[in-house]
Amino acid sequence: IDTLLACGGLSKNALFIQEHADIIGCPIILPRESESVLLGAAILGAVAAKKYTCLSEAMKALNAAGQVIHPSTDSRVKKYHDAKYRIFRELYQQQLSQRSIMAQASA
Repeated sequence: IDTLLACGGLSKNALFIQEHADIIGCPIILPRESESVLLGAAILGAVAAKKYTCLSEAMKALNAAGQVIHPSTDSRVKKYHDAKYRIFRELYQQQLSQRSIMAQASA
């Protein structure tokens, strides 16, 4: 995976999208149309009305990429998120170990 497509309410939150781009380290493409659910309904309607022969044709004609959010190029941002991920992984391993202890105690 080298690019994500975002839609829905949270895609309108610039900080949320930028943080996710920084965390995953790849660009996020926002749709040109801000109301993607309505666009999806319009695409389905256009196919049902025989304006287009199939969904993929209608999607190509009616949808387009909008703004592209790129991850930060600041090495400190990557270092920060890498450290947070390492902590997350360690906490997850601890949780698995603790569940095992409690399962044994409950058996």
